Amino acid sequence: MVDSSRSILKRCGLVLIVAGVIDIGLMVWCITHRVNYSSCLNIFALIAGILLVRGSLKTARVVALFAASLISCFAVLIATAPFLIPFDFLKTYIGLAPEKALLFPILAGSILSLLVWTYRQLTSPPVQAAIHEAGLYTASGLRKRLRPSTGFWIGGILSASFLLVISFATHGATAEKARHKAAAISGPGYRYFVTSLNMTSGGGGKRVQANVTAYNDKEIKQIEVKWSVHEGRGGTGGKAEPNDAAGMK
Repeated sequence: MVDSSRSILKRCGLVLIVAGVIDIGLMVWCITHRVNYSSCLNIFALIAGILLVRGSLKTARVVALFAASLISCFAVLIATAPFLIPFDFLKTYIGLAPEKALLFPILAGSILSLLVWTYRQLTSPPVQAAIHEAGLYTASGLRKRLRPSTGFWIGGILSASFLLVISFATHGATAEKARHKAAAISGPGYRYFVTSLNMTSGGGGKRVQANVTAYNDKEIKQIEVKWSVHEGRGGTGGKAEPNDAAGMK
């Protein structure tokens, strides 16, 4: 049983090391070519892989929990993407940049496949039996009692909560104002949706910064808008200043 669990940990660790090295290389390439790229692997997969090769059962338990959380996050993102990203924008993006549009599902599918494979390996009977024998599920403390399957609930709740906040933020009155300001910069003939919105308070008011995607059948561009809102004497209401910063990418 122990030998079988060790061989599984070693195999899983080697795969994660290779995936981490490839991901780090891809990240460096994207940075040097000024391509946006983010990943949940890179250095974390590399470190986890090294620890698994060394036979760490604690790492196996944590990685299985983490993999379950990320699998759940992927599921929530796929289910909610049609409600967060306009369908006509996706059509435009695929038409204007088919190579980049194809790269994303390939990368996402590869990462999801790796996560599912890793979870199945680390929740296999030999590994779970070794974890039980080591007493990692029976010791006191919440972290000790967490099972790998709990990660599905954690990932689902966290990602759904985050996306709910993002949805409210990017579809409210402030987001509508950001779209109007972006339209004033780029001119007519574009459709808009807010991709990020950040508000900070201080100095008797608040400062708003938003990134807006403007697109039509011929191009897609990113517009950054900023403005300040000063609170009234009673602390409610406010007056918006003219755009003090804006730009296009």
